[in-house]
This record gives sequence, structure tokens and C-alpha cells, in this order.
Amino acid sequence: MVDILGSILSADFGSLQLEVDKITDASVDGIHLDVMDGNFVPNISFGLPVINKIETDLPLDFHLMIRNPETFVRHLVDEDCRFRRSKFKHSVTLHAEASAEIDDDLEMLRAYGYSPRIAINPATPVTALEKFLPLVDGVLVMSVNPGFAGQKFIEGVLSKVAYIKEQNPKLLVGLDGGVNDKSLPLIAKTECDYLVSASYLFNSNNYAVAVDSLRF
Repeated sequence: MVDILGSILSADFGSLQLEVDKITDASVDGIHLDVMDGNFVPNISFGLPVINKIETDLPLDFHLMIRNPETFVRHLVDEDCRFRRSKFKHSVTLHAEASAEIDDDLEMLRAYGYSPRIAINPATPVTALEKFLPLVDGVLVMSVNPGFAGQKFIEGVLSKVAYIKEQNPKLLVGLDGGVNDKSLPLIAKTECDYLVSASYLFNSNNYAVAVDSLRF
């Protein structure tokens, strides 16, 4: 069964912990953290000061939509960071487009107990992933252009999911962007392992119903 990660990008930040508790009760499988720098993507979201305030027994999925992510990675592997080598298998996703020099970052993340992953934007050819695949546990296929929640699902990226799973069946493959009840019939035809939900989840009247509606 596909895992559902709740992206707090669309949560009410005025009561963020309550929102995290509510999606936890709704049986999400993890908390997705969209870290944006206003450079790699046109928006700015949040960083470790906000993330450090979240209390949860769920794994965290750090999605670094930032240019040259090594600075943030250094924070994650710092000896004072509570997330490294934790009892949870937190994951960290770097973008293939963000820097040509992320090999060392991916290896460092694994060494400090994180699950390293790589993301690819809709316009980026899937071949751009090839040199990174031996270093990661999973691939996040962006099904919208990153930076904003609530965008329309780009159907053409599904061929990337099929290609990655065919070439690397052991890799986890996720979809992020425009994931909702309308795009799900298309997504359910793939071998996707996890889905990221932001606006569809947090704009729903019942988080548990929304989560259940995305599972297949």
C-alpha cells in the first residue's frame, strides 16, 4: 500500500503542532517538510527554527528546495541536531537541479543516519538522476513546478515513475504536487511508493477521510 506524507506547507502555522497532531491521528505515514530559500524556488517557507518546535513520533521527510543545500545538510549532521541518528528513519531529499556537487551531501546524510533521496523537476530529463541513484534510497518525482502548493498535476511525469521503477525496482519512488482525488486514478496505475499531500489534505474537512482517499 502506498504511504501518504502530509506536507505542512499548507497547514495553519498559527497552530502548527495541533495540525501535526491532527494529521498524525489521521494516520499519515510521515511529515513532509518543504524547505524553500526564495532562490531555487520563488517562495520562502521555513527552516530549522520552525521544524525544531514540531513534536512527533512520525518520520520527517526534509525536502530541500534550496540552492547549494550543503549548508542545511551541515546543520542536519551537526552533533547538536536532534534528528541525526534518531530512532526514526528521517529522510532528506535534495534536488538534482540545485547543485552539481551533492554527491558528498548524500553520502554524509547516510553516514549520519538519514535516508538520502533525490528529487527531479517536471522539465528535467530522468537521465539527470543516473549518477545519483547509487547514492540514494529513493526518488521524488515532482508533479508540479516546485515552490507553491495547490497547483495542477502534470500527467506527463508519470512516465518518469515507470522508467525509474523499471530500471531500479528497489528504489522508493514518490510523487509530489497536485496529488488529490482527481489525479489519483492516474497515479494508481503506477508503482509509486509514496505520495506527498499538502493543500488537498489540509483544505479538507476531514483529514482521515482525505488520507484514506489517497491510498491504493
